[in-house]
Amino acid sequence: MRRCLSDVLKAKNFDYKVEYQRLYSLFYKTIVKEGRYCDEISLYEHCSKYFLRFPLFLRSTCVSLKDFNDEFNYKYIYWYAIDTIDELISFCEYSYNLTMYLGNSCTVYSSDIGSEYGRFYIDQILYVIEKFGYMQNKKDGITDFVPKNPAAIAVAEIIDEDLAYDVIEYNHHSMRGDLLAKKTTLLRFANLLEPKRSDLKAVNEKLSVNIFFMFNNLDLRHNNSTDGDKNYQQYTEQMSKTDLEVWYDELYQMCLLAFLELDNIERTEKVDALKKNYKS
Repeated sequence: MRRCLSDVLKAKNFDYKVEYQRLYSLFYKTIVKEGRYCDEISLYEHCSKYFLRFPLFLRSTCVSLKDFNDEFNYKYIYWYAIDTIDELISFCEYSYNLTMYLGNSCTVYSSDIGSEYGRFYIDQILYVIEKFGYMQNKKDGITDFVPKNPAAIAVAEIIDEDLAYDVIEYNHHSMRGDLLAKKTTLLRFANLLEPKRSDLKAVNEKLSVNIFFMFNNLDLRHNNSTDGDKNYQQYTEQMSKTDLEVWYDELYQMCLLAFLELDNIERTEKVDALKKNYKS
């Protein structure tokens, strides 16, 4: 029987609430200093002090860290306790990216740690996300943390570079419930798989048939939910958004398998050639 993530973490005694409080204290409460002679303030206060030195792609048009927090609804400074693991991961993303770019503006130390504090905090976050089965996914200078998915990682290594990020990012918690974003990724998969459809059919006909059936009937490549449209499907129209998302997620996994199947064609041919050198 498949276990949900919360059950797995509970069995391993991983308490995301405790880990959040540790990181919260390190970021907001621990006193650190810049160099030897500057005022002793928290890591968060250092980020606030040097915020205007951060790159535009991070701070957008915001003119202070408070402005940034208000603009994007970051209220972690008021949350010493959290309720979900998603809140832990979101805080890790927030404080990780700020601290990374703080490192380009100043170097902060803590006599308690005995080393460069920003690096220590970054390492702490990376250890926490690793502990909970997450990994980094970076694009345009910003780092997200997504659940590790061995199949997705394998596909990201062989697929077009401009799509590799989307392959991994599909598993990010912010994608949950976002049918439009998932649809966008799946349509990009469809565009890559269509020219290779005959190859896929040759190695796994059932998989090929099922994938393209779903592309064509689940409001992806066609309008299947508007009565009167030539591609209308009553079952799709009556499907709930929750059920549709479940099928999108199944299709995502099937596409990963398809890419791996296609990547294995040349490998299989090499093994077949190797086998000819051996007696049966």
